[in-house]
Amino acid sequence: MNKFVPQIFPGWSAEDNYSFSPLGKIWLIWHPSLLVTVISKSLQMITVEIIWPTSTQPKFYVSLVYASNNPAERALLWSEISSLATTLGLDKKPWLILGDFNQTRDPAEHSKPPTLKIDKKCRDFNDCLLTANLDDLNFRGTTYTWWNKQKLAPIAKKLDRTLVNDEWLACYPSSVAFVGNPDFSDHAVITVTLDPEIKRTKKPFRFYNFLLQNPEFLVLICESWYSINVMGSAMFRLSRKLKLLKNIIREFSKQNYSGIEIKTEKAHEKLLRAQTAMLSAPNTANAADELQALHEWEELFAAETSFFYQRSHINWLSCGDGNSRLFHRYAATRQAINHIHFLISCSGERIDSQAGGPDGYSAEFFTACWSIIGPEVTDAILEFFRSGKLLKQWNAANLVLIPKKPNASHPSEFRPISCLNTVYKVISKLLATRLQEILPLMVSKSQSAFLPGRLLAENVLLATDLVNGYNRETLSPRGMLKVDLRKAFDCVRWDFIAATLRAIGVPVGFITLISECISTASFSVCINGVTGGLSRLLTARYDAGLIGYHPRTEHLRISHLMFADDVMVFFDGSSNSLHGIAECLDDFASWSGLHTNPSKTEIFTAGLDHCETEAIISYGFPTGQFPIRYLGLPLMSRKLKISEYSALLSKLTAIFKSWSVKLLSFAGRLQLLKTVIFGTVSFWLSAFILPKGCIKSIESLCSRFLWSGNIEKKGIAKVDWNTVCLPKEEGGLGLRNFTTWNHVLCLKFIWLILSKSPSLWVDWHQSVHLNEESFWTIEASAADSWAWRKLLDLRPLALQFCKLQLGNGLSASFWYDVWSPLGQLIKHIGEAGPRALRTSRSAKVADVIRGSTWILPHPRSQKEVDLHAYLTTIPLPLPLDEIDIYEWVAGDSPLRVFRSAITWEVLRPKEEIKDWTDVVWFKGGIPKHSFTMWIANYDRLPTRSRLASWGLQISPLCPFCSSHDEDRDHLLLACDYSREVWKLVVARCSPPISMFSSWQELLSWIRASPSKKLSLLRKLAVYTTIFHLWKQRNNLIHNQTSISAAVVFHGIAKEMKNIISARKHIKGFGSLMVMWLS
Repeated sequence: MNKFVPQIFPGWSAEDNYSFSPLGKIWLIWHPSLLVTVISKSLQMITVEIIWPTSTQPKFYVSLVYASNNPAERALLWSEISSLATTLGLDKKPWLILGDFNQTRDPAEHSKPPTLKIDKKCRDFNDCLLTANLDDLNFRGTTYTWWNKQKLAPIAKKLDRTLVNDEWLACYPSSVAFVGNPDFSDHAVITVTLDPEIKRTKKPFRFYNFLLQNPEFLVLICESWYSINVMGSAMFRLSRKLKLLKNIIREFSKQNYSGIEIKTEKAHEKLLRAQTAMLSAPNTANAADELQALHEWEELFAAETSFFYQRSHINWLSCGDGNSRLFHRYAATRQAINHIHFLISCSGERIDSQAGGPDGYSAEFFTACWSIIGPEVTDAILEFFRSGKLLKQWNAANLVLIPKKPNASHPSEFRPISCLNTVYKVISKLLATRLQEILPLMVSKSQSAFLPGRLLAENVLLATDLVNGYNRETLSPRGMLKVDLRKAFDCVRWDFIAATLRAIGVPVGFITLISECISTASFSVCINGVTGGLSRLLTARYDAGLIGYHPRTEHLRISHLMFADDVMVFFDGSSNSLHGIAECLDDFASWSGLHTNPSKTEIFTAGLDHCETEAIISYGFPTGQFPIRYLGLPLMSRKLKISEYSALLSKLTAIFKSWSVKLLSFAGRLQLLKTVIFGTVSFWLSAFILPKGCIKSIESLCSRFLWSGNIEKKGIAKVDWNTVCLPKEEGGLGLRNFTTWNHVLCLKFIWLILSKSPSLWVDWHQSVHLNEESFWTIEASAADSWAWRKLLDLRPLALQFCKLQLGNGLSASFWYDVWSPLGQLIKHIGEAGPRALRTSRSAKVADVIRGSTWILPHPRSQKEVDLHAYLTTIPLPLPLDEIDIYEWVAGDSPLRVFRSAITWEVLRPKEEIKDWTDVVWFKGGIPKHSFTMWIANYDRLPTRSRLASWGLQISPLCPFCSSHDEDRDHLLLACDYSREVWKLVVARCSPPISMFSSWQELLSWIRASPSKKLSLLRKLAVYTTIFHLWKQRNNLIHNQTSISAAVVFHGIAKEMKNIISARKHIKGFGSLMVMWLS
């Protein structure tokens, strides 16, 4: 090294690890303008501290890695990385690690993974990165960085990577790793750029909602709006005034909120100084200074939180949890991951230019300022509907590119999202709402997207039934073509849309308005069924015999299924039919401009001989294999297996491991489970009855995440999962039991069948499975799809909800429908009932009526007497009466629609209402404090005595006093240290009282408050005190940080003031500050 470096890099400095390896595995070379200090060296890693002498950027740390091929030696490297993070605190400083780790993180980083499961070596590596708070830096280039150089069996892996922590991203949000070619090596070259050279472009105007919180803002808008005089049409005046307003808003924002993070930090420091002065010398001047400082900090803090809340796109977490740092990091992470450094065109050229955007105003701006600008907005919109003309600038839109995968660079690898002007959204919404009233009548039943009453899950279930058995060799010939249409926004023909609207009888004036909206590059009017012409083309060719029907769809003439532009065509499997389908797709493309994507269109066949198979292949469509993904769910020809639902588990795992959730408190993790995770899982639960193993795995992931934040750590749950899934008033956290919720959601399909919903899925089952037979009596066949068999298993559960309102009795099953208060008569009277009443099992209620009387034999048992007695109380069903109608009875009143929420309340596990929950959960409470209080109330805090009882070799003594065993009541109530804190707290809440000797006494003291306001103050004070005592206990044990009881109380008092101030707009909080300070 000493020989080569001076020759190649004269004047540069260098470092190596020859002292650990005779090969000198790692070389580090740097320019002398940098100040580099070696922190540590080992066989597999060198870590240095780097300072920019001429920069204001803070110092950062870089570790260079060359990992061993030996797993045991790599384990030492993982320990070294974890140690650097925890002992040297690098996890809280800007830190970058790059090099050859000789280990993948996931099977997806292997071109031919031996298994799709994450093995122990991957888990150990991921555990290390989680401990060190490290994750991959955004990169450009190839995903794989190494290959084995074997021609006949090439294998590629991602062994080299660049890792950073969130502090690094905060300092260098634009940093990126570029993966280059290996050249003479078998490993790719990685280059990290801290601040890529980006062309300076003027950022488009964007309105931030925090401005609305400033009381001076609306005054400014009012004065400015009425002082601007513009001549012209209503649309032009509105557009021009909004444009002139931008500079005024920019200047206001710059003056008040420029550098908002620094201003907020300085305001907080000013507040702390004012509070110290006030407590040192309580006088009117210092009191005024503190209140003024508090007001300034509250205003800036609220604005800062709103700013990052809007930028982070976190819509599942309440600002009230105080996770401001989460919003900061989430926004920075999104910027780093989503930043597009360049695009690669179809011809391979690099694209760096950027386009302008829309007006930048949010909907919240228009809502808040409606009293000022509303009349002119209304005039402009009405002018459009009168004239049929739209200003060009109102049609402008930002086409935002969201990467579908890491390292996206080609336009097809991004998901385009149109960001449109708010005024244009209003116009398009009015048009779409009017059009939506007639579309269900015009759009083919094969299309199930975006129309009321049509479900995505029905398409998936019907497709599952139609491909059932494709893996069996004895199946009759059949086929399915999964068609991928190129996206409509860049190739649809506007004249085709206009012609379609004319064909269904839409007025010419209305068509003119729509044409004006969609005839530019950006449009937002979603004309459902725009591919409706395809349905008619296919139907015509099927009717003409040019395409043969699928063996299981001919009776209903089902040719295809559609969801938006996702099309599946079913046919008899012959090459002649495929030829007809291909011609139909070509004709449709010439008319509409919507072409198929040949590389993504797949053919599936079953039961074909060799000659027919070869003929099918000659058409050039790729041959697909089940299972496949259809509308985000697995489509398979057999039972759902772990390999199919592993995609769901992987998605959940990715969410749980993402950087954005690492800062979440217990309460934040709970909120994530309730919103993001629950929504993701419910999408699957609403389509299939998931296997028990799948739901058990999901619950295990959720439980581990809730209690430890690390899904790969088998932590001990403080409260069992069944209790967690109870409502809060019954002692739980309000999550839902996934098994029960799965049953609730799938009961809807039974309701659709019984209520004869007008959908293809219902029609198909009515024809194939029911065929005049009662849904309650049909038996599952081995040839049926697994989804249908699972649905039939739900019949006993559905029976308690499905009641039949008797009309003419023509469709009501006498024995099996619940049309009387006696329930199913086959169960009320018994299996011998049909013989005893001389009525067949398949009889309808109308079959036991002759003329104007019931034709039942004389009763021979008390149960038959009960039936006869009931029949005398109801009107006799007659043929001219209304039809029989099913009702969903889940509560006090019967419904003609399915309601999942009401059904859940009936089926969910229940416990008695707990009398302590109102102390833990109440409006205006701090979620993380409530969560700690909830755990403490169950006596599940991991105190030393509890840990010792589990077999841990630790002292059970209290860390505060070291004289008593540490259990909940001693630590939080009886310890002298805690009692000192409580003495100061209760003095603010009531006249002096004796201290609490038990947890029950503490709860009773809160309930004994003489007024609601004092009760609220006591609740806040109690759970804030519990939170701070537990926090100080952990600081003392883990960080050896010892502070006096008075300092703990000072923290409690400060947080109480902040809580009350931030919630002064909530009913009951207005006078709490006076009560707390008095």
